[in-house]
Amino acid sequence: MEQRRKGTVIVGGTESDTHVVSLYVVSIMLQEAGYRVVNRACQNPVAELMAEPPGGGPVLAYVVCNQNGHALEDLRALRQFKPAATPVILGGHYTLGCHDKHAQQGRLREVGVDYLVETLEELIPILEQIAALQTASQPLISLRHAAS
Repeated sequence: MEQRRKGTVIVGGTESDTHVVSLYVVSIMLQEAGYRVVNRACQNPVAELMAEPPGGGPVLAYVVCNQNGHALEDLRALRQFKPAATPVILGGHYTLGCHDKHAQQGRLREVGVDYLVETLEELIPILEQIAALQTASQPLISLRHAAS
């Protein structure tokens, strides 16, 4: 029996980041949890990272990994390319080397990051929350209209 997919999640690293292991770990974890995963690997310019998946279709979320601490520089144009209704989740060592972690997190939110995660355990509950919010915001179809 085939498992029903929970939605499409696009995973990728930021433009200056060459780390790939975390991307594969996240991809495997999400696939095992029932998500369709499009892994864009590392070193993605923002426009490519935020592009539609192959074949189109809705995207539940974009999961962006950054291990080198340059997430803010790499994501400065995020709002320009980010689909309005699709959240961006940033994980990894995105504050590596900064002196004020909370200020850096605030700046990341200003450029368009919706969620910041520090552990893999945080990711699936956030995706479930996003899916629940998206389901709740979809209009209900009247049975009378559906039968027509």
